[in-house]
Amino acid sequence: MQDIHRTIPATLAALTAALFTLCVFPMSASSQEDPDGEARGGGFFQGGYMQLDLSELNAALTAAGYPALGEDFATLGGGGFGMKGRFLLGGEGHALIGSDETTADGATQLELGGGYGLFRVGYLAYTLEGLDVYPMIGIGGGGMSLSLVDRSAPTFGEVLTDPRRSSKLSIASFLLDASVAAHYRFAIEEATPEPAEDDEPGGVLVGVQVGYTFAPGSSSWNLDAINTVAGGPDLAMEGFYVRITIGGWGG
Repeated sequence: MQDIHRTIPATLAALTAALFTLCVFPMSASSQEDPDGEARGGGFFQGGYMQLDLSELNAALTAAGYPALGEDFATLGGGGFGMKGRFLLGGEGHALIGSDETTADGATQLELGGGYGLFRVGYLAYTLEGLDVYPMIGIGGGGMSLSLVDRSAPTFGEVLTDPRRSSKLSIASFLLDASVAAHYRFAIEEATPEPAEDDEPGGVLVGVQVGYTFAPGSSSWNLDAINTVAGGPDLAMEGFYVRITIGGWGG
């Protein structure tokens, strides 16, 4: 399993580097479209995979007798964008869905999840017959929460006597992001008696996006979003991701 964890980030890094190379050295002789001055926009849904480094958090959990948490997360989210010529502005948000673990005695369940949002700026570096490739940078923020839930089935009186049956530890981060997206636009022609030759009302958008999210700076833990908790382990929403994009676009 550790070999797989090493291979996935390395593969994504190589793919990101290859796409960045394509963007930096676009094959202008093969491009048959001139997007300068063109305006369009769209919205999309994304689902994918992200891996975070939980080594310090897991060290703290195992030292306290809890099971370690998995570092693989599913991501679900979406966003929208607008383009003028080759420049893109957009925003998106994503939820991170991790696995849950239960202590050996079955008394406590641990869950780790989170989410973040980004404002993006991009540049259309390559386009050919509906295929668009553009690098993007993003800035935003997000947070992670660790829930420790008592799985016992208490009586009503026991809850009144001891109402603290669970705790939620949360941490927030400032985020930077670098990615490359490759999208293909399927045009849907309007059923008009005399459509214009250059009429592109819009259509379906599909593609893939790979990138890396950075979490510069430090953050502190909070208990139930009220009290600051000192001495917590580092947990950065930082790592490689790959996502599939499905949506729509319009000119």
